[in-house]
Amino acid sequence: MRDILYVTKGRREFTEHTFNLLLENTNWDLADRLIVYDDGSLDGSKLWMRKNISRCPQEHYFRTTHLGSPVSVMNDYVDKTNATWFCKIDNDICLPPGWLDAMVSVTDTHPDLQILGMEVGMSGRPADDFDGVYGANYDCTHIGGIGLINVGAYKRYPRPLANGRFGWTESQHKFVRKSAWISPDILCPLLDHLEFEPWMGLSHQYVAKGLQRDMGKYPKEMAWAWSWLWPT
Repeated sequence: MRDILYVTKGRREFTEHTFNLLLENTNWDLADRLIVYDDGSLDGSKLWMRKNISRCPQEHYFRTTHLGSPVSVMNDYVDKTNATWFCKIDNDICLPPGWLDAMVSVTDTHPDLQILGMEVGMSGRPADDFDGVYGANYDCTHIGGIGLINVGAYKRYPRPLANGRFGWTESQHKFVRKSAWISPDILCPLLDHLEFEPWMGLSHQYVAKGLQRDMGKYPKEMAWAWSWLWPT
């Protein structure tokens, strides 16, 4: 069984945009359930999600919590699930068509993998003659908090490290030889890394409200990562 775990706290404009992309661009034949956690939104995000989660064609659940961090949300989810794999998605990631097909194709052909990360900039731009066959880049020291994760592997992590905002990367060091980035990159830009409007202005607002960290921005040379959504 494979779940999609979508995590949100505030940032309603981000949530509306990325959740719509999740619904539209996911091959739902490859996902058994959608689990949405709203961890304490105060900006109308919860009401919007209650109205929109039923658009998911698969079994879906909406959980409202006040756990305090994405890692704590993952801990809570893993303690409750009977899935074998889950794909953790934050409410700032723009998912392109075929993203889940690509991820599953790699875990199916690399049975040793326990974590497959999917963040733009980690494996490099797809070549112009890319044949559509994705692989695993094991040359990594960590995997970000977005990707396809084996539930059994996560349960074996040193959980005390994963109680607060940080700890996920430190935990993964125990399993680094069975972790990889998908290669080449899936074109899934993060909204809080974009240096144009409305996303840059919204990020400034969210930082001021304590809803996200002040992240670095993508260089203009990485426009290939988002040009499928916003042509340059």
